[in-house]
Amino acid sequence: MLIGVMGCRSTTKKVEVSFKRYFSATHQGLQQFPPKLFMFKTVEMVDLSHNRIKAIPDSIFLLEHLQKLYLANNQLRSLPAVLGKLSSLKHLDVAHNQISDLAEELSALRRIEEINLSHNRLDTFPSSLLLYWYYLKKLDLSYNFLHFPPNCLSMKYLRVLNLEGNRINSLSLDTTWLPSAMDVVNLRYNGMKHFSVGLSGRYRIGSLVLSGNWLRILDLRRCSGQIGRIDASRNRLFKVYFPVGGIKGLRYLNLSGNLLSRLPWEIAYLKDLDSLDLSFNYFRKLPAGVLGLKQLKWLNLEGNPLSWGYIQWLHAQFPNTTIVFSGVESRRAVVSEGMAVTGNELSRSTPMASLTKAQEDTITRPTSDTTISRSLFPTPQNPKPPTNPPKDTTSQTNRP
Repeated sequence: MLIGVMGCRSTTKKVEVSFKRYFSATHQGLQQFPPKLFMFKTVEMVDLSHNRIKAIPDSIFLLEHLQKLYLANNQLRSLPAVLGKLSSLKHLDVAHNQISDLAEELSALRRIEEINLSHNRLDTFPSSLLLYWYYLKKLDLSYNFLHFPPNCLSMKYLRVLNLEGNRINSLSLDTTWLPSAMDVVNLRYNGMKHFSVGLSGRYRIGSLVLSGNWLRILDLRRCSGQIGRIDASRNRLFKVYFPVGGIKGLRYLNLSGNLLSRLPWEIAYLKDLDSLDLSFNYFRKLPAGVLGLKQLKWLNLEGNPLSWGYIQWLHAQFPNTTIVFSGVESRRAVVSEGMAVTGNELSRSTPMASLTKAQEDTITRPTSDTTISRSLFPTPQNPKPPTNPPKDTTSQTNRP
């Protein structure tokens, strides 16, 4: 058990008076709040996480100066009404408990800024609470049993909303329940099958995470707001729709691990995009809209059935872009063109004649990924890139 001291002196009398700000008793096997805690009514932070506490006592209202309460990894089943009397509380962490009920009186926590309710048993969230949590900045409801997101429209200061690992089957990200400025909206691992975006121009989301769901269609056509990053990897996407005019501020787009073989031409309007991940899909060639994204700095094509000649042609089209690609055909081309593989990089510096048998075996054996960058393929003098890509005469490879 640790009790924090602020500005105490060496004398015993002074130390007794100064035990007032921090109280910590983690990993102690406690089954209830220590009675000694309530002797320090001016305590500001209490950490009783990683114990066996099953209930919050009614006497907790005596800690009227409490600002931070950490009760994660206990055995709590509910948050009682008495917590609403902690008028100074700003941070509440009750993750990894068994909470299935939230008292309506918790709406009295008018100064609350951060709440962590992850890994509990909530199947509904009272929207009436959020009407009064005006200054809430971070709400973590991940890994519960929620079927619908809470209505956060009244919380103008909310910046992080974590709904990962719930049971939200269908969702429209629109202006009816979401504040106008968000840093992170995390919807990963919900088993979601239907999703759409309907944000007006004044809305801004820093990062939208949709990975690990069951989406087959990603419809972004009604998005006129600003989104900085979109992660829709590891779904079942075979269609993606972009708005005409693009998405303002979108710099990173991850569509890896899906069933895509084509993309709409509207992707060419994503003028701010500098990182695009299309790995582990079914592209045999890039859509025409992608070829117009000359501002790309990073393009991941790993795990697609693309020919080595097409990759070389792409390098000429994107001279300032790092292109990631791997496949058996690429390594065969490395051997035939007299290049050596060192680790995961291609290099023209070592002639094939100087390689040992072990090094040649390393080249021809399909093991690791291959990264192609600008520095590995210097542009020849007076380059004349072809106007059309070479025909793909290779046989279709299996999906890795």
